[in-house]
Order: sequence, then structure tokens, then C-alpha cells
Amino acid sequence: MTLGDGTILKVEELPHNPTYWDLVQAGKWEAHTVAAIQQLLGPGSVMLEIGGWIGLTASMAAAQGAEVHSYEPDPHALTKFRRHMEMNPRLAERITLHDQAVATRSGQASIWSSALGDSTASLLKSRGDTRRSRR
Repeated sequence: MTLGDGTILKVEELPHNPTYWDLVQAGKWEAHTVAAIQQLLGPGSVMLEIGGWIGLTASMAAAQGAEVHSYEPDPHALTKFRRHMEMNPRLAERITLHDQAVATRSGQASIWSSALGDSTASLLKSRGDTRRSRR
């Protein structure tokens, strides 16, 4: 796929959401987030991302020249994020991925979700969620 600045981003398909990349490419996914990254970030800026999921917004910020620190505790999302970094080494040079959650204190917590890797993992349990992992 091609980012707004012309950067080619190599990605893997998402079996649980096969139209995701089409929505991103068409500008129909989180347009305000994408606009903020494009307008506010550039060389010399730093983005702190809490909940990096599979690395799209981190990659967009890195393509703008920003240094990115992304936190992601979901082990399935981390696998995809790392794979996307491997596929895009020039962007990965500007991304530091932290495989943990962000909290006000140290310790372990359960990750709740209807399905890990689908961007809905949370430290808060919602109706129908099950514990998917302990981090």
C-alpha cells in the first residue's frame, strides 16, 4: 500500500479483517488520526504511541521522519507489528517497539478481548470477553 507521502508500506493481510488495508488506502480509516500524523509530525519529532496494534500509525509517523516509541501488550498484534517492521526496515529504524502495557504501577495484568490481535484488546473486561493473555 502507499502512504500519503508516497512511501510504499509492505503489509500482510489480516484474515479477521480482509478489507482493512483497502479502507486505509482509500482514506476511510481514522482520517483524523492520519491527518494529525501528516500535519504534526516530521523529522526531529517524537511520537509516543500507547496501543500500537500492528504498527500502521507508527509506520506512518516514521515515514514522516518522526522517532516513534510504541507500546503494545497484545502478543498476537505484536507478532504482526514485528513482521511489518521486518518488511519495512527503513521505517523500523525509527520505531522502538515496547512489548508491554503502560500503567501507573509495575506488575502483571490480564488482557481481555473477544479475539487477540483484532485491535480491541484491553486491560478492562467487557461483556463477552475472555482473558487471552497475562502480561
